[in-house]
Amino acid sequence: LHAHRFVLQVGRSPVVGIFSATSTWVVDCFGQTQTRAGFKLNDVGNGPSVSIPTDFDGTRVAVIDRQEKAPAVVNVFDVATGRSDCTWGPPKKSWPCTQVKLWGESRLVVVGEGQQMMVHDF
Repeated sequence: LHAHRFVLQVGRSPVVGIFSATSTWVVDCFGQTQTRAGFKLNDVGNGPSVSIPTDFDGTRVAVIDRQEKAPAVVNVFDVATGRSDCTWGPPKKSWPCTQVKLWGESRLVVVGEGQQMMVHDF
């Protein structure tokens, strides 16, 4: 998956984040501007993992980090600096984290296989 690029739109705005293993770009499609950010998917996780960005609000990105033989971990990163603002693990090892959305300034909505939903305030 790290050979792929992920494109996430900021709400209904013309701004998108383009995330790859080696770079992140924030692009204003109408203004025709692009800015390279400090965050890279390669910086997520320890050891072999698959990191999938799931939501982007223009400054922060939520990423599900799936590691071998370990439960998924959710991180929220500042895309400009690459620093993590939040690291969250599911309450049970068997709880499957399938979707994460940023909600407001300090909350995550986490969905597990479409059957369970949790709100985490960080």
